[in-house]
Amino acid sequence: MGRGMQTTSPMKIGLFCPTRKRPSSLSRLMNSAFTLADNPGRVKFRLYVDSDDVVTQEFLKTKVRNDLYTGVIEDHGARHLSDMYNVLFENSDDDVMVQLGDDTITRTKGWDTLIENAFLEHEDRLLLVYGRDEIHNEKFAAHYCLGIYTQWIV
Repeated sequence: MGRGMQTTSPMKIGLFCPTRKRPSSLSRLMNSAFTLADNPGRVKFRLYVDSDDVVTQEFLKTKVRNDLYTGVIEDHGARHLSDMYNVLFENSDDDVMVQLGDDTITRTKGWDTLIENAFLEHEDRLLLVYGRDEIHNEKFAAHYCLGIYTQWIV
């Protein structure tokens, strides 16, 4: 799979989000992300959904365009949360991975451009980018962005 940090704009941004039986929260997150992105075409949701989560699967089938997300569906309890993000990572081709919870919302217009610009400012793309969550703010990166650099992948 061809992955890697692009040097030309726009970078592909994957929003990685395990979710379980909270389609209204997921809908709010998706709406805020796409509405406030400068370039929503570069944004794609990477969702991890439990096989018994019929309500989320139905929401995705009936309310969300197929080109806005990819999903991994597995048995409930099959993995720990951190491993769910790994599974989503393995199934993506994004330049930037944004780790989120389904209860997150985006509040900043142009958030995607801000993330891209942060990575472009550093030649090696080695940095942790995160926003203010109104709880921890600068003290802790509750939700964060990581660049995916081709040369690191073996």
